[in-house]
Amino acid sequence: VQDADLVVNMSGRSVMQLAEGKAEVEDWEVGDPFGEDPEVYRRICEEIERRVKELAERFRSNNGMKQV
Repeated sequence: VQDADLVVNMSGRSVMQLAEGKAEVEDWEVGDPFGEDPEVYRRICEEIERRVKELAERFRSNNGMKQV
């Protein structure tokens, strides 16, 4: 984390102290499928995949900086 430019947090808990102000932190609320049926796992997996693709496109288009 010390050398990271970006931390993607999917834990649902604050990780700001982990990044110590050095890395940008994005909180992705994607849900926790633990104990759910396979459809919930698929839905959450698809959501994470969509967000990773969007993140990759953002990095390609503007060197990873958030668009304000």
